[in-house]
Amino acid sequence: MSFANLYGPDPPVPDYPVCPLCDVECQTIYYSCDGDILGCEHCVSSVDAWEWQAEEDKNAGPDPDRRYDEYKERESA
Repeated sequence: MSFANLYGPDPPVPDYPVCPLCDVECQTIYYSCDGDILGCEHCVSSVDAWEWQAEEDKNAGPDPDRRYDEYKERESA
């Protein structure tokens, strides 16, 4: 039995996996260490860790614990 007899002149088109979050055909699905699905290459983005850290530091504003520590130092002096 030949391949052409099983499927006709053209091979069947494979069913690609679909992301459970965005319902788009994908090649890779990403999940967390806990096993939670984060998404696929279409709905998950990456960012440079250094750029992310700099942006977080800029948006964080003053550290409230640091202000408290400075206050305690002034009080004890």
